[in-house]
Amino acid sequence: MKMMSLWGLGLALLVVTANQVHASVCPEVISALSPCHDFLVGSDQSPTSSCCVSAQNLNSGATDQPKRTHLCECFQQLIYILGIKVDKAKQLPTLCSIHNAVPVDPNVDCTKVL
Repeated sequence: MKMMSLWGLGLALLVVTANQVHASVCPEVISALSPCHDFLVGSDQSPTSSCCVSAQNLNSGATDQPKRTHLCECFQQLIYILGIKVDKAKQLPTLCSIHNAVPVDPNVDCTKVL
């Protein structure tokens, strides 16, 4: 229950701070990544299969440059809002066999994500 309230709080904070991010993208990202919460924020050492499916679907939906840029920017916001562990987020594409993944990295220039 506490984890769900954390995600709810993150969603509320995201709406407030969405001045740099296309607001309609981020709530979908939070929802899509909810199965990954225990891996990305918690102590789980590997993502669940439902996390991988969700992450694969999220990434495959970013079919053009504007969508990939928005997804990247949303990831950057979520790193801070939800406390995503960047080192774990960087492992997700390999662990879940995601090809051409949009990076989850606060240091990436999202306008140059291809």
